[in-house]
Amino acid sequence: MKPSLLFPPIFKIIGVMLLIPGLVLWYLYLFRYYEIPFLSYGPNNPFGGNNNFTDETFVTLVVVGLLFIGFSKLKNETGATNQLRLKALYWSMLVNGILLETSFIYSLLGELLKIPEKYTLPEYYGPYNLFIFLFIFVFQFYYLLYKIKKGNVRSTDYLPYKPYNSMGKTISILFILLIFLSVIGLLKINLGGDTLMFITVISFPFILIWIGSKEKKEDELITNIRLKAVQITVLINYGLFLLATWIVYGSDYLDVLLICLYSIPVIFIFVFRFLLFKKSKTANHFAAL
Repeated sequence: MKPSLLFPPIFKIIGVMLLIPGLVLWYLYLFRYYEIPFLSYGPNNPFGGNNNFTDETFVTLVVVGLLFIGFSKLKNETGATNQLRLKALYWSMLVNGILLETSFIYSLLGELLKIPEKYTLPEYYGPYNLFIFLFIFVFQFYYLLYKIKKGNVRSTDYLPYKPYNSMGKTISILFILLIFLSVIGLLKINLGGDTLMFITVISFPFILIWIGSKEKKEDELITNIRLKAVQITVLINYGLFLLATWIVYGSDYLDVLLICLYSIPVIFIFVFRFLLFKKSKTANHFAAL
């Protein structure tokens, strides 16, 4: 697979230079309640404002730093190393999805069983989980590079087409349609609070099964399209997340975090299907010549 959508090698160094202060600032903000004075804004701006851009700053530094590290070309970048990168990205999407599903089952049970707040997930878990995905990806990529030097890298394993693809696709589409019809008002379902979380917890495993299973005629070309779709998905998702980080505030931002956590597999489905459609259209065009 020809490398694409990658930054020049120097961006790896830039990524490390962004990541380290971002992590330090993340720790200081969340655990020491530190805010950078000159990033304050509000009626008493610049240094006495009641709002501050410190959290937006560390989120941007960490996300951009990890993206630069993960998507920078190697000095000896080849199609094989790029495919390793995309395999790591695909694997990370599935692993993070499982971790995310586990965390929200725990949260839902916490509300239903009235578990004391000290035993529930902390309020900063949302952005933390978004960072986990990129950390898993970067670690897995460089781990695979190490393994390939030892000659011990396995191919990416997918679930069989039957029954997983059809089952995951059918149930996922039904839940997505249910949410869509409720949003536009054709179904009288209140999607607030526990209802939306319950629907999400039930439907999300089937979305993971759908994206983790083979197509009916899975070949090397479709596998490459699948891996390219993951890369495009991650860039779209984190681009939208960073944009929302700077323009959405308060309780609305918590909704953004929830959406961004679950949107990677959903965006992947649309990107993957679109790329498959383009491939099919191109193949039909050449067949007609």
